[in-house]
Amino acid sequence: MAVSLINSDVVTDLVASPPVKVDADKLGGRVRYAHGWLTTNAADDIASIYRMVQLPKRAKIVRMTLTSAAQGTSCAANIGIYDTTENGAAAVDADLYASAVAIAAVVTNSSVFNESGTITAENLQKSIADQAGVATASQKELYDICITLTAATVAGGQLGLTVEYTLDG
Repeated sequence: MAVSLINSDVVTDLVASPPVKVDADKLGGRVRYAHGWLTTNAADDIASIYRMVQLPKRAKIVRMTLTSAAQGTSCAANIGIYDTTENGAAAVDADLYASAVAIAAVVTNSSVFNESGTITAENLQKSIADQAGVATASQKELYDICITLTAATVAGGQLGLTVEYTLDG
């Protein structure tokens, strides 16, 4: 075995001679914030869709956290990307970010970005539309990040999703 000293793409660009400009989405970009709250109903059924936040197609998610009151019994949900209501409201990839996340008990700021494991390392720096595999010609300007029940609520209660993202780059 050997000790390796390897530079990331950002460091490689910065130490190049002459230095190469690094895109703002990789260094020095602004992180934006979208946060949606709602109150679920007791006995919301499987496949209920909660539209939490709306993001531009070129948004690159940095972090996504879920907060939930105890929704009861075995309640669980997927988190993914949908067309906006104005664009037909269809699921683009209903479990892109999280798959069957338990919300039966209280959840506090739990990281759910890529809980599903479907976003590969090479896709982490891509926009939400690209992560969902939407062909460039078919991309809409805005998409909804939605929570879809995979098991019904019993108690109902507060549900929140926080998304930190960048548009730079």
